[in-house]
Amino acid sequence: MRFKILTLLLALLIPTLTRATVYDTPEAFPNPAKEPTPGLVCNPDGILTAQEAQQLNDRLLALERQTTVEMAVVMVNSIGSADPVELAVDLGTLWGVGKSNSNGVILLIAKESRDVVLQSGYGAEGVLTDALSDAIIRKRIVPELQKGNMYGAAEAAVQSISEIVSDPEAAAELQGDRDSALKKKTEENDEYLENLFMLFFSIVFIADACMYVAFARKSRKLRGDWYARSLVWRKALLTMFILGVLSAGMGLIFYLLTLQRYRYWRTRRRKCHQCGAKMRRLNEKEDNAYLTSAQDTEERLGTVDYDVWLCDKCGNVELYPFVKDQEKFTKCPQCGAIAYGVEYERIKVAPTTRHGGIGERVKRCRHCGYTDRHDFNIPKKDPNALGAVAAGAALGALGSRGGGGGFGGFGGGSFGGGGASGKW
Repeated sequence: MRFKILTLLLALLIPTLTRATVYDTPEAFPNPAKEPTPGLVCNPDGILTAQEAQQLNDRLLALERQTTVEMAVVMVNSIGSADPVELAVDLGTLWGVGKSNSNGVILLIAKESRDVVLQSGYGAEGVLTDALSDAIIRKRIVPELQKGNMYGAAEAAVQSISEIVSDPEAAAELQGDRDSALKKKTEENDEYLENLFMLFFSIVFIADACMYVAFARKSRKLRGDWYARSLVWRKALLTMFILGVLSAGMGLIFYLLTLQRYRYWRTRRRKCHQCGAKMRRLNEKEDNAYLTSAQDTEERLGTVDYDVWLCDKCGNVELYPFVKDQEKFTKCPQCGAIAYGVEYERIKVAPTTRHGGIGERVKRCRHCGYTDRHDFNIPKKDPNALGAVAAGAALGALGSRGGGGGFGGFGGGSFGGGGASGKW
């Protein structure tokens, strides 16, 4: 009876005693740098043999001597439900893998979940990019893990990093298939953008056509008023030009049609309102005789272009003004001519860094001479406008470092998430 009870107790206790340790937090991992014989390999579950662990540690020390890259390899059976990437980043930061320039790398392999993570410290991200880390995992590490060769997987990672740091051509070869994939993805994106632009241009072209039809309908409602119809098409010119450009030139045909309609209604011979005979449009030299001095000033300044129509039969004269878009001159408050603008500005009180200044602006009508003077405020000078520019210096490039000897502990590096992960 006692034998049966003892057997039952042993059956209940054995699973508990043999349950594997779950390394789901950074603190759960034993730091190899704090072992009696400090090293770079964390192998608490004995996945690697003692000889393999020592050989791998020697390879990691050689990598550090040759390239200054400090790499830690971690192999455990289980990390539970922990995120492998976050765990590797936190573990590398906790241990301080890497030197002061953060040129550290950590390889984490979890056997049960088949997770593999290769993370680089801040200083190593420029050389061991995310793309290269992904290529090392896919092309070098995973094939060895699929064969059950745990040591070979770690050895392949160390060898790949050594080649990349010392030979840029090795990095290019390793990343070759990824570059092809990126090229294909870029071509797909280019095709998508091309289709998107074509859709946009087509929509603008349709909008351009609709706008032209709208202006045409508005013009037709003004039958008999040729001047008003010419103004409709004149105002449409800018809109049609912008839409034409936005449609990649496809809609410029509507701009040309608008320009043709504008010129047609502006220059088409019209009937005299007095006798009904055909009138004649005078040229720029001839029309000056029929303009007032204010109108002549406006034409000379380029603010208004006057069309003068003369009836040779009855002598009737008709003037049609076409005001130009400009901001230099406005309508004079005294004579009404569009010839009123700034003549000059001057500083009355110069601004300093403590207070603003005062300026005087003089506006004068170029026709009647009406003058207006008023002061305006000048903002104070910015004291930081000529501030000094701070200089910076780059910290720690990956390079050669001499010397030998054993491992004396991690150098205090930090990690920021650069790297890659995968499964096998």
